[in-house]
Parts: sequence; C-alpha cells; structure tokens
Amino acid sequence: PFDATPDPAIEAAVHAAFPEYSRTAAANVGSARYVYSRVELNGDGRNEVIVYPMGSVFCGTGGCNLLVLTPAANGYDVVANIPTSRPPVLIQEDRSHDWHDIVRLQSGGGAPAAFVRHRFDGKGYKELDRLPAKPTPDGIEVLVGEPTYQDGAALEPRP
Repeated sequence: PFDATPDPAIEAAVHAAFPEYSRTAAANVGSARYVYSRVELNGDGRNEVIVYPMGSVFCGTGGCNLLVLTPAANGYDVVANIPTSRPPVLIQEDRSHDWHDIVRLQSGGGAPAAFVRHRFDGKGYKELDRLPAKPTPDGIEVLVGEPTYQDGAALEPRP
C-alpha cells in the first residue's frame, strides 16, 4: 500500500519543498516521517513519486501535504505540493498534457470528507473538482491504508 524505505533523493525533494523544516523547527515542533508510492504518471517510462510527509510541519487538522515528485537529473523535482490530504490517493485514466489525473481524500478541519481531483496543467497539478466521499472514485489506489507516524521513514531536519 505504501513504502517507508528511506530514500535520500526523496528526502532532498521534501526538504526543497519545505525549507522551514530545520533542526530549529524540529526542536520546537517535533520530528517528521514520510511514506510514499512510486507510480508512472506521464508516460515517459520513469516512475514519479507521491510522498506523504507526516509531522506537525506538514500536517494540520485537515490532513497533511502531499507531494508529487518527478525524476530529474539530480534527484527529483516537485511537480505539486497539495495541502490537507489524506490517503488513499487514486490515479485515474483521464490525462492532461500526458499526465494522469490524481484524486486524493480531504477530510477533517471541520470540512466534510470529499475526494478532490487534480489535473496537470502543463506545469503542475491544480484542483479540478470535488467529488463525494462515497462511493470511492475509479482509479488505481496508491498510498492505500492509514499510515501512522510510526509507519514512516524518519525524515531528518535540515541543519
């Protein structure tokens, strides 16, 4: 359902997306962890990575940020940084600019649960529409289950 094997390239991309996650911040708000899934999103034959970081720097009552990473010359580039997300994440058949649509669950923070569909606009993923929480939309499920903080790989803060 998800991977928690430490990956330095993924960790570097998370740090690039969240430069505020430093040793000073971790001393004040605690450490972080992450889980991820690899999935081919754009037809280039290389897997993108969907990362779910966990910890108070990345999460609130409505969920945690969700990162979509694509392979780059020196690791990964961040394609999307989507707030207030929860598993599962679904990859749909529909495409835009050769990238599959992504659907994620959003709940908590006082808002009713809903799935949110994101479409690639040529530069990154943007919210397209909201779907009912039930039934679960069609798509290949990635980041399935309910990963807990203890399930994740440790994410060391930046110096």
